[in-house]
Amino acid sequence: LLPQAVAGLTDAGSYSFSISVEDGRGGYDVQTFELKVLPELRGSIVGHLFEDLDGDGAQDDGSENPAEPSLAGWQLYIDTNGNAYPDPNEPQTLTDTSGNYRFVGLLPGDYPIRVSPVAGYDVPNDAAQVAVTASREAAFDLAIEQLTLSHIRGQLQTEDGTAIAYWKAYADLDDDGRRGEN
Repeated sequence: LLPQAVAGLTDAGSYSFSISVEDGRGGYDVQTFELKVLPELRGSIVGHLFEDLDGDGAQDDGSENPAEPSLAGWQLYIDTNGNAYPDPNEPQTLTDTSGNYRFVGLLPGDYPIRVSPVAGYDVPNDAAQVAVTASREAAFDLAIEQLTLSHIRGQLQTEDGTAIAYWKAYADLDDDGRRGEN
């Protein structure tokens, strides 16, 4: 990973500047300085998502157990505000056809990584804190299991597919239109 320029900051390189100081009696002094600006070093988070059929946390290649497929097209995001919802201003990415994903250009620090819910799968409720260091790739792989038939987990959406945040849903088993015990 090579150093990357940061938008809005000065370019890396050497810059000269001078300061002139007056003593209030007509005298003055000028000093010139050389400032070397180094590029900001950034890191990245890379990883892999797969369907963990046997629940052991390791992807089986099919040599001993049934092969466990990679998960393509899954959304991951850095939950910067901790609301467990992928907001438009938060970094987001999708897994590729091999189940791989990548967040690049990250400043050193800890990042809360979340997987957006997908119907029928048990994604972690808590964000995973992944530490990023300058000029390094932090690896974070995730095993995803299918839900049993007694669990429902998903995301509320409008008719056009836009996600709805901060709403709760319930199963109205007695068809009375109200949330209750049944």
